[in-house]
Amino acid sequence: MKTKNVVKGMLLLAAVVLSSASVFAKGKISVSPYPKSSYAVISVEPSVEALYSIAIFNASGDVVYSSSKVENGAVFSKVFDFSKLEDGEYKIRLRSKGNPVVEERFTVKGGALVPSDLKADVTAEDVKIWKKSDVVYVSHLNRNLNGMVVRLVDSRGSVIYDKSIPAELTYSGKFNVSSLPKGNYSLSFVSGNKVFNYEFKK
Repeated sequence: MKTKNVVKGMLLLAAVVLSSASVFAKGKISVSPYPKSSYAVISVEPSVEALYSIAIFNASGDVVYSSSKVENGAVFSKVFDFSKLEDGEYKIRLRSKGNPVVEERFTVKGGALVPSDLKADVTAEDVKIWKKSDVVYVSHLNRNLNGMVVRLVDSRGSVIYDKSIPAELTYSGKFNVSSLPKGNYSLSFVSGNKVFNYEFKK
């Protein structure tokens, strides 16, 4: 059967392993289309701190992809080319020793992922903003390849920093605010038509 060896034809475009302080929900498997292409982003974060692996099966139960062990608690995120896959339903299975198996299903048609409307918009799970000491961090999994903007304003609305960011699959930024005078500030992160605000005091 052709699909048994299809893993040889799957093009791995990018591999991003993020820290466990991630933008994903715990115990979640996500399959999202890469816009205007046959590519798809598969992201997994386990619900427990343990070594794990993932495998992708076709409708006949044949393995079309199998990962090596992913380190304890880390997020798995890769971009795949589904153009070599036959039409049909597929299943992603997450396994870790001593824990329940987690599965997610997706469908391929015409060599591309059939998108789910539930994954069309940027959500709070895709963006994380936090402050540690005098550094503000932003992390974003940009599933829809949106253009991005980061803007920092003070309590009077004066713009301190404003930068547009080209569309990329992932974005990680850190901003040293140690030189700012004492006061209240707001950092806005824009992805597509969604705005995420983070307020902090200096």
